[in-house]
Order: sequence, then structure tokens, then C-alpha cells
Amino acid sequence: MVIAVSLGSEVANAQLLSMGLNAKQIYFAEQQREKYGKRVRYYLSNCLCGLMAWQDKNQSSHIIERDADLIEFVYDRLADDRSRDIFVSRIALCLVGESYGALNEFLDEYSDTVIENTKKFGLSWSSPMAETEYKYYFNQDFIEYNDNEVFVDVGAENGNTVIPFIEHLYQKNLKPKHIYAFEPDPDTFRFLKQNVGGVEYVSVENSGVGSKNGELRFRKSSMFGAYRYCGHISPDGDISVNIHTIDSYFIDTPVSFLKFDPSGDAIIAGLEGASGIISQRKPKIIAGAYHQIENLYRIPKMLLELDSNYRVYLRHLAFHANETHAFAIPA
Repeated sequence: MVIAVSLGSEVANAQLLSMGLNAKQIYFAEQQREKYGKRVRYYLSNCLCGLMAWQDKNQSSHIIERDADLIEFVYDRLADDRSRDIFVSRIALCLVGESYGALNEFLDEYSDTVIENTKKFGLSWSSPMAETEYKYYFNQDFIEYNDNEVFVDVGAENGNTVIPFIEHLYQKNLKPKHIYAFEPDPDTFRFLKQNVGGVEYVSVENSGVGSKNGELRFRKSSMFGAYRYCGHISPDGDISVNIHTIDSYFIDTPVSFLKFDPSGDAIIAGLEGASGIISQRKPKIIAGAYHQIENLYRIPKMLLELDSNYRVYLRHLAFHANETHAFAIPA
């Protein structure tokens, strides 16, 4: 039995200990609350919303067994040992089911956010100065930058990766040549426009990206308490949104960096619609590999198929189970 509560964990912890359980059997005790931040509701809302790790473990086991050859193919072609370790451990995390103990161990070992903030703030890295996961999209040691970066952010949300990209380049005394931010959700787009729409070299688009131009139904974002969860393409969506392909939108634009992190299968569709730009321009690519268990290996495989010379890395960016990303770097 795993008991997780956001309030009153001290009382629950004491009761469980008095019943004869030991500390190792209580996976969300006060010490772990302190370790992963006191904003427990934020932590839990992230963990409980769309987790690849929390899918039915019997279903996950079937998927992994079915795709064993593909998994081995991708494992052998990942660019470094850390990527291969994350790959195996992330699959293992899916197979154990809903275990905060296993999740905590994974984060200790592989989360960029947890590792760096623990070094800075110790066990109490809930400090207001703690870094968020968004900066880790761009400060990976295998990515190089220059003054001609044309960055395309697909699934830009409220600008939470556009702003860290600008900041990271400025820290290197560089300035982006231009940034294009796509966000189809009209509610979220208002925040995007408000946050970065006034920057001279940033263009914001209230539209999505896919495998072909047209319109698709879209389910708008929703709120869970104080937290907003982004919308997604859905046949029974609330509204219709415009969809562009990267290839058609950027015919004469020297794109150097693509980031894909919308929900569901939109990443696969977006990469399909960017195949021409990718083969011609060889941009750096970041793609979310966590929305479904298969994406952990389907996304790297697709990146390698688009250009076999890419070096593909995996990194886990956040202090929760989401945000495992594939990075494709041109040779």
C-alpha cells in the first residue's frame, strides 16, 4: 500500500509507523515532501496528470514486449551512456506502476532540475530561487549556439520555453535572429502574446503545427485548482484551429532550431510536416518523448529516420515524471 497525501502527511506518517510499517515503506513522508518542495499540490498535480509512468503496468508490459526489437534498435543508436541509462530506467519506471519510491529514485539520478537544485539548496530546494525545468531545454552541453539562431517553438504555451531560450543566449552574449512561437489554444495564446509578443524578434501564431495544412478540432485547456492544463487536438474538440506544416510555413526561412512539445500525437505529425526543412537545414531538434510510453522510442527512431547523421540524446528535465525529451543534434 502506498499512501500519498498533500496535507497532514506528518499525522499519516506517525500513524503508519505506529502500525508497524518502517520508513522505507512510506513513500511520501515528510522528508520527501521537503526534498521535492513544499508546493505539494503542484508536485502532485503534475504527477497525476497524463503520466506515462502511471499507465496500467500490465498494458505497459504488453507494449514493451511487443516493441522489444524497436526498443533495442533505439537503445543501440542513442548518443551517450546517460541517454541509454535514462532510456532503460524510464521504461522500468513505466513497468513498476504507481510508485513514488521508484519515481523519487529516478529523479535523484536523472532529473536535471532535481540534481542541480539539490546541489544549490540541499534538501530544501523549494526555495523561491530554485530553477524550473524550462532552462534545461537549452543548457545541455552537447548544444552549441550562434548569432543566427532561428528558433521555432511548437506548443509554446505561455512562453515558458521562449523566455529561457532568450535568457540562455543572452548569457552567452548572443541574440536570437528570430523566434516563432506556435500555440493553438486561444486562452493560453493570450498569455503567450502578453509575455513575449512585444519582443521585436518574436512572432507569435495562434495556430498549430501538423503533417498537413488545414483545420482540426481542438479541446481547449482546462483548470485543475490553480493549475492550467493545456489543450490538445481531439475529434470532439470545442473549437477548430488552423494547422500549418513547418515545411510550408518556413519555405525561405533558415530555421536552425525546432522544439516540439504539444500533447498527444501532435509531435509525430509536426515532425512529419517538417521533414523537408529537417533534411535541408539540419536544425537542432528537441521533441517531447513522454506523452505516451511508445514515444520514448518512437520519437528517437523518427528523428534518426529523418536524418541518420543526427546524434540523438535523451534527458529528463523536470522534478516530476513528465518532461523526458529527445534531442537531435546534427553531426
